[in-house]
Amino acid sequence: MKGITKGKDKLTTTGNNDNLQNCHYNFRNGYVLKNILYSILYFPSSCLSIVSSDMFRVKSFAENNKSGMKKLILAFYFIYLLKSILWSMDCNEIEIILNSSMNEFLLKILYQGDLTEQICIVSQLGRRSDPYIDDFIVGIMEHMTIRDKARYEYLLRVLLDGIFNPDYSEDELAARVTINQKGIKYLVSSLHSFFDPMLRCRIMVLIPYLHDLTSMSILMTRGKNLSLLLEKTNGMPGIQINNEIICLLEIIRGFGNFDYLYLCQSFIRLSRSKAVVNAARETIKIFISRRSQY
Repeated sequence: MKGITKGKDKLTTTGNNDNLQNCHYNFRNGYVLKNILYSILYFPSSCLSIVSSDMFRVKSFAENNKSGMKKLILAFYFIYLLKSILWSMDCNEIEIILNSSMNEFLLKILYQGDLTEQICIVSQLGRRSDPYIDDFIVGIMEHMTIRDKARYEYLLRVLLDGIFNPDYSEDELAARVTINQKGIKYLVSSLHSFFDPMLRCRIMVLIPYLHDLTSMSILMTRGKNLSLLLEKTNGMPGIQINNEIICLLEIIRGFGNFDYLYLCQSFIRLSRSKAVVNAARETIKIFISRRSQY
């Protein structure tokens, strides 16, 4: 089989170069993930053999046993290998160019890393040409526990920031939400359980793109809860909650109607934040203007 050498944007092949040497060259020089992964895919035995001094003995053991055992062991070391490659490179040098078929594989790596490593993976997912992240959303939600809830909520926020970047056009955002509809609805249904107000805002921004009555109802319920929170805190719930209220008001301006009027009025009556009061008044003006056009 032909060897692999590095090219500017793609792999090139050369004569009968030693596969192991080329694979090792990629690792030592921190070459782009794309070529490293292709090296693994094309020369798995050669690449696996350089992970540790025990790799050869493990590979030999697997070859002498049932094929199922061989696949299991090689798959385990494949995960270990890619993980070691990712963590040996600077986060800014890594571009997750794999398509969504590798999401489950990357999730296994994600679960094993520390916070810095996890942030690196989820932040780079936003650079993929393939925006499908349902597997990541569901995987992170199911892996989340009370003990590490703050960590995984932050990872979800970073993930959503990348995939649903506000700089995208309305059509692009709508398309991305449609592709990840299952995961977004999962997040919306869990909206009230999240601790992070910024994460709740990121999720609420996506609700209008779902065109789903249940999701709209959850948004309304969140508004009512925020109003109650204002009442309990004498209009001073904190900067983050005030920002969440302003975020909610900006969302309902786009599609809301007089059904949301009482929410705006309660925010004006209860809040002691000038920014919140002004945002609520502006929202009411937009509702009135919109109604007068009909």
